[in-house]
Amino acid sequence: MSTQCLIHSVGLAITAGLLFGCAASGDGAGKSGAAREDGTPVEYLGPTEIEPYDAKLIQDRRSAGLLLAELDKSMRAWNNIVLDGKASQDLTRLDLLESTLRHDVSRHHQLLVDQLQTGPLINRQIAAAALGFSNNPDSLGPLLGALQDPNEDVVANALLGLSTLHSPRTQVGGIASLFADSTKPVNIRSNAGRTLRAIPLGNLDEVSRAQVIDASRLALGDEEASVRVHGSLILAELVDPEAIQRLSLLLTDPSPLVARAASRSIARIGSVDSTLKGRAARALAAFIDKVDRKNVRRALLDDLQRMAQVNYGEDTEAWMEYAHKLP
Repeated sequence: MSTQCLIHSVGLAITAGLLFGCAASGDGAGKSGAAREDGTPVEYLGPTEIEPYDAKLIQDRRSAGLLLAELDKSMRAWNNIVLDGKASQDLTRLDLLESTLRHDVSRHHQLLVDQLQTGPLINRQIAAAALGFSNNPDSLGPLLGALQDPNEDVVANALLGLSTLHSPRTQVGGIASLFADSTKPVNIRSNAGRTLRAIPLGNLDEVSRAQVIDASRLALGDEEASVRVHGSLILAELVDPEAIQRLSLLLTDPSPLVARAASRSIARIGSVDSTLKGRAARALAAFIDKVDRKNVRRALLDDLQRMAQVNYGEDTEAWMEYAHKLP
């Protein structure tokens, strides 16, 4: 299958490819044992037995195909706006696309659930991503179930759907495991982090909270920048005190996006928990002159100023003195 046929998560956005209609290659596929002109066999993707003519079944399949094709088209257009970072400039079009998707998915909710659970691969991929736009609590179970799908791209799209659905009832254990599993493809790891960031984490029980924190700490060492960003921001959301030291190591990360996320996360932890303010301030102040990119240094200073509620400008010594006076 061509890589054009998959929805992947790249960076902090989603790269959407053509999902519908990719299963059949169209170059002579026929019954088992058929061959192309060069003699190579062609895999038969249809039923093994001749199906009796069923007008309703044919119409249902045609209707499902048309719906999935339209949903795929709308999701790719939606994704292009998000991927290009133009959501704020294209807000009207983005709202229109989301409204259209919500309407179409809600109207055909059961059909999409059926396709996710029993449909062919391409249909499962599209349905998994589309169900996130349903705003329907009944989508949660099928999407969580799709995390067990044998196809990794269906799993990645189910995570994308869960992140869009952002249900407070989302069970996080399996998602945290996927987030921390370095053997999984990057689209699964990154979309798992995206999902954990999208759902409310403040009311997690003790076990679930520990699972997410452990996974996010591991994510800080992931080779993919988007996963490190998600891990940083999740630890900040959960105000993990042990994360401050770990996050400070990312302030000189090769990716400016990761370094800025780490700075923002340290500052948030110090702002939310006053007992950690001194530790957070010292971590940030120690790196003012160590970061070698102007945009990262500026972001670090801005974060430090917001947390401290004072402004020493770019005076490193003044910041160090301030930080070391805090408990």
